[in-house]
Amino acid sequence: MRADLRFRASAVAGDHLLVVSGIAELRPASSVWRQEIRRSGEVVVEAEIHGACTDLEGRPRRVPAELQRALHRLVPPAS
Repeated sequence: MRADLRFRASAVAGDHLLVVSGIAELRPASSVWRQEIRRSGEVVVEAEIHGACTDLEGRPRRVPAELQRALHRLVPPAS
């Protein structure tokens, strides 16, 4: 797993924040997610999360078919 974060502005306790998350890439055993945290339309944090499916020993494994189908519904159509 890897997370790349870019902090664009400060947030403080009491701020109302919106987290927007989407799948950028979906592979058989891994995925890339892009996220933004916003306050009143201003981007506070940009993030790119790289994740992988593993077995209990930490070896890469394909994402289970049912989860893969569910995740595919979240991938935006290619433009």
